[in-house]
Amino acid sequence: MKKIVCIGLLFALFCAMPAMAQSAIPKAKTNDVIFVYKLQVLPAIPTEFYLNYADYRKTPPPTVTQINLWPINNFIAVPVVGDGKLNTFNYVRCSRDKKNEYQFHNLVVRVANMSATSLKFDVGLQANVPEGVQYVYLGTFIFRYSDEFFTPESFERLDEFDLVVEELQAAFGPDVNVARAKLIEPEED
Repeated sequence: MKKIVCIGLLFALFCAMPAMAQSAIPKAKTNDVIFVYKLQVLPAIPTEFYLNYADYRKTPPPTVTQINLWPINNFIAVPVVGDGKLNTFNYVRCSRDKKNEYQFHNLVVRVANMSATSLKFDVGLQANVPEGVQYVYLGTFIFRYSDEFFTPESFERLDEFDLVVEELQAAFGPDVNVARAKLIEPEED
């Protein structure tokens, strides 16, 4: 009986570990590229209003961001989809592409984590990663809207590279290898 209880406790601890690891800044492995981005929506989304339409029992679902990247030169291109939070730096792990080229398709905000209340921002740019760089800052993207229908006023990219470097150096020391992404228009085939 004690063995079963111990195995059950170990299993519960093992299942809880991935959730704990996702909240920290991921450490890059040899064949990884970790993309860093931040998305802000101004004025702040009235989440309380949308929670009236969300299906939840106890804990209200968070408003999340999502980024969609694709390695360009893989035979079978598997999209890299990373979820994050608004107004914070988000880190998305991606396997290194052969030519270090990635298609940065779009950013999505899911209000109260519902697809019916999503805002999608098509970016359509290519990110080339310098050789040996493990952390790539894509930018801080700010969407400004004017009314309850999210009528766009502007969508801009800011440079908060210095803040990303500070955050990464605080986590991994001064030798962290980080670069700004050079976002370019993709080449026509």
